[in-house]
Amino acid sequence: MRQDVEPAARRAAHGWLTANILATGREQLARRMATKLTDKVDAIAWRRPTSKIGGPILENDAAAYAVCTLRDTIEGGDHWILIGVVTEGEHRPGVTPMVFSRRIYT
Repeated sequence: MRQDVEPAARRAAHGWLTANILATGREQLARRMATKLTDKVDAIAWRRPTSKIGGPILENDAAAYAVCTLRDTIEGGDHWILIGVVTEGEHRPGVTPMVFSRRIYT
């Protein structure tokens, strides 16, 4: 997570985070999530986690998700690396996760 991403940093400061693993073909959404916009999930179908912690779970765009309690935060240049313990998670059978490697989405 970039150090200047305020909403995610506030949630992490409370001791939890939600990781949505986007499905293949969601490049535009991945780019949107990488911006500083505050309304990133507006007009996107999402739900709250079953547990009392965690952020939005993307209903139609994620191949999987993991709600985590924050275990550690490590500074990595201009990013934070968040280490969490998964407390809730799920994958959508038959939905392939998108991979971003060497500046290419696959």
